[in-house]
Amino acid sequence: MENTEDVLENLNIINHLSDNSNKRSKINYLEKNFSKYRYPKDLHCILLIAIGYSFYKNEENDSEIEDINFLKFILNNLLLSNYLELGMVCFYIITKRYVNYEEKYKRFNNISLRRLINTLKKNKSRELYQIIINGVINNDEITKLSLDFFHRFYEIIGDNHPPSLSDFTMKDIFYMVFKANQDEDVELLKSFEKDSLAFLDNNLDNIFIEDNVFAVFCHCYVNIYNETDEIYRKLDNLLDEFLQKEKNVVKIILFLENFTQRDVNHPFYPKHYKNCLSIIESLLNLSHYDLIGEILFSFSFYNLDDIDYLRELREQLKFPSQANTPSIFKKGFNELSNFIDNYSNSSIEIQEEEESKKKEKFIRENNRIIKKLAKNFSSFQYSEEDLKMDVDKIVHWLNQFNNIKEMAIGLKLLQKINFYDRPTLVNAFNHLLKKLLEKESKEIIISNYGSPFNSNSFINYIIGDKAMPSGIDAKPLRAILDTKNYKNIEILFVEDTIGSGKQTSKILENLIGINETKLAENQEEKLIKQQIKIFRKFKLNFFFIVGLSEGIEYFRKKLEKNGFNAEIMCFQPESESIGAFHNAKKQYFDSKEEREFAKALCHNIGYQLLKDERWPEEKRLKRSLGYGDSQKLIVFSHNVPTYTLPILWKKGIYNGKKWEPLFLRRKKELKNGVVKSK
Repeated sequence: MENTEDVLENLNIINHLSDNSNKRSKINYLEKNFSKYRYPKDLHCILLIAIGYSFYKNEENDSEIEDINFLKFILNNLLLSNYLELGMVCFYIITKRYVNYEEKYKRFNNISLRRLINTLKKNKSRELYQIIINGVINNDEITKLSLDFFHRFYEIIGDNHPPSLSDFTMKDIFYMVFKANQDEDVELLKSFEKDSLAFLDNNLDNIFIEDNVFAVFCHCYVNIYNETDEIYRKLDNLLDEFLQKEKNVVKIILFLENFTQRDVNHPFYPKHYKNCLSIIESLLNLSHYDLIGEILFSFSFYNLDDIDYLRELREQLKFPSQANTPSIFKKGFNELSNFIDNYSNSSIEIQEEEESKKKEKFIRENNRIIKKLAKNFSSFQYSEEDLKMDVDKIVHWLNQFNNIKEMAIGLKLLQKINFYDRPTLVNAFNHLLKKLLEKESKEIIISNYGSPFNSNSFINYIIGDKAMPSGIDAKPLRAILDTKNYKNIEILFVEDTIGSGKQTSKILENLIGINETKLAENQEEKLIKQQIKIFRKFKLNFFFIVGLSEGIEYFRKKLEKNGFNAEIMCFQPESESIGAFHNAKKQYFDSKEEREFAKALCHNIGYQLLKDERWPEEKRLKRSLGYGDSQKLIVFSHNVPTYTLPILWKKGIYNGKKWEPLFLRRKKELKNGVVKSK
């Protein structure tokens, strides 16, 4: 092998040999004669050796190097010589082509590779690391010669998708060597601590800007952290600011990837875990699920005893984890969930016992408020006559929350409820009726709207056994229409509430035969043709105690479109755009953070409770805070409107446990022609 052509000829021989034993002889020859060559033949020789081993690898086991002699050749002839760069490029090729990198353990899984590097460290590591660390501090780039070698290698072996070496610098070599066998590196790194920390101290402003400074920071902070040293206090302060900025998320992930399982007791976790994980909330609002997954997957939870915080974090992420999110997000979420679920039984029991004590204390401290609420809600009617609202029911409802932070939100919501008891409803009805009588001279007859006129009608609930006001009568709708006395009579319909207006409009359309869609609650059969004609001639009045302004306007347009002369009056109009968590007139919460936490909590519970409705995902999402996303806190003594937060009125399953609402909403069903509550 006296000229370049002879060396290149060996390339063809190696590439086309099918017999591995003959390949081995050629490779051995190249290795043996390497020291005799001079540039450029020595570079060709290295290339040939790399290619030779490339074709010699065991195709049945891609995760292992078939012949470890190639690595020995790199270690013995290249790394501590003028060919350091080429040696590291070959090392890079090995790790990319032959060795599986275990993300979970942040290390290469090839045993032989780790043993060889460990052997190198024991004998020549100081000299090698000095070269590498100097290269990182100086930010040395890989030369064009080494890049040409890299690209030539992948071109010859026919790999059309080689890994990129375009930004390959000494910092990458630094990462590779340390991650190959990191457990053995700490003491060695400490021997370079003085130079490394001096470099960091002189470049504090560039730690999170310049990649080479960041590389030294990562390994010093992770591997030789000393909280008594002034420089590390500076680094902690910088890290605190760095972790809170959303724009740094990619660098945050790179930083976290430097920790391994041996670092679970690192002071970083108890010092910075909240700042590090708090950025997830911002990413969640922006739907950056891939980045959230990277953070969760790289973060070690195992030294944290703040299980409540982690459970809250899991609750925030539980809904996205069920949606169509990237696999890395689900992988990271599972890491978090598995840690929480596998938390030791004794710790869980202690936690639950402590939480139970905290809950008992919370109930004691808020006993006066709870008693007052029980008195305010005492007239609420459950479908079972023997059930009554009392302190025990409120305490039971509050205890369904996971912790006292959530209980405090629940109690605050109860205090903000607009509760309409029977006297309030009667006063509201009388107020509207007085306004109507002041401007109308015709006879007013109250009738049922859409459901049979009987003892379960809303008007009968508010009037009860009292006599109708003077000049007011009450009759079934068909009986009124049969009089055909539209010139002297106005019909009055009285309902507790109107939401979006769609249900109320469908009742009207069902009566006149335009829309025969079956409603959730059974309604009267449509009118006959002659009754529909007479119905349109009567002046209609609608009373709603509480109503959403958007729903009232929607219903008004439907009445006009269908040829009715009607007036709508509402005692307490509300807006869809104003709810417990947005644009609220009242200040429901003490801070934006508390409001957002309360919203996420109610959304998560509501979403899970609505699972039994078997709605499409989008519909469940939209109604998790009340139908139409209305977020209302309105309760009547006889029932609860669906635009109120479902956690107050919907029973179901939350986190695998039965959820009992405080104000169970009663649906209606038709039995033997009579509407009964259930």
